[in-house]
Amino acid sequence: MMDVRTLVVNHSPKSIWAEAFRAFRTKILHSKKDSIVKSILFTSASAGEGKSVTVANTAVVLAQTGKKVIILDCDLRKPVQHEIFKKRKTNRGLTNFLNGECSISDIVQDTGIPNLRLITSGPILFNPSELLDSDKVEEAIFSLKSQADYIIVDSPPVLPVTDACILGSKVDGIILVVGVGKVQPEMALRAKEHLETVNGNILGVIINRSDTFVEQSAYYHYCENVEKAAN
Repeated sequence: MMDVRTLVVNHSPKSIWAEAFRAFRTKILHSKKDSIVKSILFTSASAGEGKSVTVANTAVVLAQTGKKVIILDCDLRKPVQHEIFKKRKTNRGLTNFLNGECSISDIVQDTGIPNLRLITSGPILFNPSELLDSDKVEEAIFSLKSQADYIIVDSPPVLPVTDACILGSKVDGIILVVGVGKVQPEMALRAKEHLETVNGNILGVIINRSDTFVEQSAYYHYCENVEKAAN
């Protein structure tokens, strides 16, 4: 099982998990959409489904192709992107911009990974929904689009709070992360319906922690190793 704080595509680039993220990257880069998708929101039905680690690893594999990527941590309740990329929680972040305390350029940080930058959540405040439902969020996304090829947005889960639905109406597309064994199918369906009520453009669903995927990938790597040995 992959740890929630792990950048597996960096630490274990030959693992089945890293290969899964590269396969997902291919779908993003070669998707045939009527409109250009530059800002992508990742959310889930409930907590603990692997949403934030999916955000981080997806952003890294996109950056590895030479695309300029910015992660925007809009989970203003339980942010973790600063932990994944080992940034201080006390640094200025999105909430400082939304409160008018700084410009967007003041809060973009380097991650140490080429082509990848990060905006952390900033200090946790008591009114995250109100902050996210402001024109400042659209201003931030619009500004960041001029600086990067992809804006990857981490948001809270859909069902406990309204934040993801608010953000879903402000981005080009949405990916719903579904953790096998963590969420009932009807909950995932309800999350999808909530996002659709705000005209969210759902691009697809990621099934996380699937035993079937592990078995199939293990078989693939087994066959690959046997083939190499035979040669």
